[in-house]
Amino acid sequence: MKNFIYLVMVMAACQSPVVFDDTYPKDVEALDAIPEVYEGVYMCESDSTIITINGQHILALEFNFFEESVQDMNRRVGCTLIEDEVYIDAIEDCIPIEYIGEDSIRGQYTTVDTLWKLSPYNEVKPYKGSLVLNQRIDKGEVIISFLSLDSYGNVFYRAINENSDLDAISEITDMEEIEVDRNSEPIYKIKPNRKEFDELFENEEIFIVCEYLMRVNLEEFPNYIF
Repeated sequence: MKNFIYLVMVMAACQSPVVFDDTYPKDVEALDAIPEVYEGVYMCESDSTIITINGQHILALEFNFFEESVQDMNRRVGCTLIEDEVYIDAIEDCIPIEYIGEDSIRGQYTTVDTLWKLSPYNEVKPYKGSLVLNQRIDKGEVIISFLSLDSYGNVFYRAINENSDLDAISEITDMEEIEVDRNSEPIYKIKPNRKEFDELFENEEIFIVCEYLMRVNLEEFPNYIF
């Protein structure tokens, strides 16, 4: 669970110490969908979290398995046992269960978190064979990350995070510290020109590889409809 929560935070880009002043590249028109070549189901190399990409969303799936006594289930807040189903308040849905003997049950369910969603505030743009994910978090504040395909159809996810070389960024473009209270850590805004943006993109100490997504067969996950 800890790794799953960390992945959601990283890919949602909420921990980036650097924001851009606008969507980038500024001279490239935004796409109306994530290209089909990126669509599919992936597994994170770091913790085996399942990621799905479609034309409008990047989603993280968490598979939850449980086994416990009927007595404990009846005591659990937020869960209601109804014959051969359990209603779970957190997902607002019933899930089927299997009885193990007379006094125990087991079951499984899937939760889905949206890591990125195409919207009037979030844009996707093509750039040097990669995709630029622009996530607008406030007026004049955009967090940028990249998706890049390798020759096997797998995806590298690159972003600026706490491990990025901020000194290298300052050598390329001006950095303005902005007063934003996010975990008491300084946040910087940058406004690179096209040449500077190219240099930022090329530097893997700045836009570091945060996750490697390995493409998997959808048929291995029949409980999720893509």
